[in-house]
Amino acid sequence: MKKVLFAAAIMMAAGAKAQQINFTVNGVCDDNGITVGLIDYQARKVLTGKVENGKFTISGTAEKNAVLNVKSEKLQWMTPFLNDGTPVTVNLNDTTVTGSAQNERLARYDVEMNGPYPKMSV
Repeated sequence: MKKVLFAAAIMMAAGAKAQQINFTVNGVCDDNGITVGLIDYQARKVLTGKVENGKFTISGTAEKNAVLNVKSEKLQWMTPFLNDGTPVTVNLNDTTVTGSAQNERLARYDVEMNGPYPKMSV
């Protein structure tokens, strides 16, 4: 009986592996030459790209629906999006995101919730 339970536990653990899907982030930023990072805290990895002619692109794979963050080396602000398989465009000049409806809502929510913090610091 213990062997059956052990085998079932292993099969469940193997089946619980999250689905990896591709993502593409196209971005705009006024700061040519700076490095932009895409941070996947869950997988503990960072991908980078350079801003050239006001644009950057970062592509890779991550867990489906993982929260990924885009951050430039000049800004403290990180712009989050969900890896839902839909390409996103991140504007680091005004922290907007275009792509899927849920990513656009997430970006607006993030700005609404975190916008007051810089004003509160002394």
